[in-house]
Amino acid sequence: MQYEALFNSILEADCEIDFGTEYTCVLNRPKPSKKEMHFIKEKGFKTLRVQFNPNPHMLDKNYTIDPRFMRNLKQVVDFAIEEGMYVIVCGPANDFMSEETWVEKVANDIHFAGYTISQESKKESKAFIQAVWKQIVAALNNSYDEHLIFETLNEPTDRFHEHTFQEKTDCAVCKKDFALLNEYNQMIVDTIRASGGNNAKRFIMVEGLGGGFGTITTNLFKLPKDKVKNRLIPAVHNYPMGVPPWNKTYYTESIKKNNITDCFKALDKAYFSKKIPVYISETGHANKAHLIMEAINCMKDFMAEVSNPKRSCAVVLHDSHNSETFYLYDKWKLQWFDTEYIDTVLYGVEGKEFPLSADFIKKNEVKIESIVGKNLLEAPVEIRSEGGAGIKGDVFVRSRPENYKLEFEVEKLSSKATIYLAYNDYKGNWNEVMTKSKVKLLKGGSLDGAMIKVKDNTVVVSIDNATSCEFETGGELYILGEDIIIKSVKVVE
Repeated sequence: MQYEALFNSILEADCEIDFGTEYTCVLNRPKPSKKEMHFIKEKGFKTLRVQFNPNPHMLDKNYTIDPRFMRNLKQVVDFAIEEGMYVIVCGPANDFMSEETWVEKVANDIHFAGYTISQESKKESKAFIQAVWKQIVAALNNSYDEHLIFETLNEPTDRFHEHTFQEKTDCAVCKKDFALLNEYNQMIVDTIRASGGNNAKRFIMVEGLGGGFGTITTNLFKLPKDKVKNRLIPAVHNYPMGVPPWNKTYYTESIKKNNITDCFKALDKAYFSKKIPVYISETGHANKAHLIMEAINCMKDFMAEVSNPKRSCAVVLHDSHNSETFYLYDKWKLQWFDTEYIDTVLYGVEGKEFPLSADFIKKNEVKIESIVGKNLLEAPVEIRSEGGAGIKGDVFVRSRPENYKLEFEVEKLSSKATIYLAYNDYKGNWNEVMTKSKVKLLKGGSLDGAMIKVKDNTVVVSIDNATSCEFETGGELYILGEDIIIKSVKVVE
């Protein structure tokens, strides 16, 4: 079982670096210590994932990393290995490159550097990545045995492309990005091997675009060529219920199918069936963005797939310095939060189910009231040539019949009055509700493709369970149209 701690991961766009200090603190986190590593090990975790971000620690235009940063990185690695743990040192992320403030700093200040996966930034990005890895492999080599593992990059993406984290295999730009990341991954592997010593045979984990399972199970993703056999491990990130602000409150069968079952089926076909192990180097639930029983039930199913004896698979339970998101323990007091959740994961590694107490279940069980007959709009919505309303998908989860009707009470503003229903599915694809084969317009108008041409003050649409599950998992049902006031939207039997 693994655990991830983000070391010196300064991603906040407004965080300034003081180059006159011995140590640059991550916000809300003390300097990592051997005591902290012991605390993590004692809980039952065997590996620490250190995702280093040297991006704001450059000394010159040649991307020389401040030696104090390197010393601190090496110290954290040493602390964990002295505890008998394995350590994954993961290459830099490019998260902040979508922030204009950071883009300006990278352009105007030698202390800041970054990368993105795009043809436009290839020259600078490639130089940055190679320079960083040359310094890492020089600092971490012969004094470290197989307990040290490298991971190429953290969720590398084309930050300025519309398909960031929703990469499309039929998109011309995405295809180029896949090829470019393959080139970067090959360069990193070659750089590691060329450093010789123990790095010549060290295990290396390789990520795809954005870290998603769909980007390492497509034929556009290529594992690098390696001089050493069986030392490359494809790595993937999977947060079954999403991450803020796109996280889901409730665990559903659709989430299980789309984000867990389908994920492992794809990994089975691409890797496990070929005796290639896969490392899920990030998973978990944001601590203030979910209901604890929903998260626990999700991880029971997730860990059942991870621990399948037909697979060689391990996971990293993600933690960060941000108390509003992934925050598994108090960094100052060294006290665990949500221990039932963590123990669910630890027990799951061994194919066991952690026994929750009756009191815990009673206190945290989720009770959802029916929405049948209730107006799902807070107030009437007037739609002219643009605008509309949105109903969060969570509203429909376990609160409605499997198959139901949506009843719209409306006021026509002209003869052009129309209603257009749509949603994004979990892959980010736009779907038109009225084009679904099992969705029917029962009353109040006529269909013009995906548009409902409104004739009466009451419009009724039948929604099948599969379609409802899609927009629940995707996140929102959009009600758009023209020249109409939507007074109410109700689920009726």
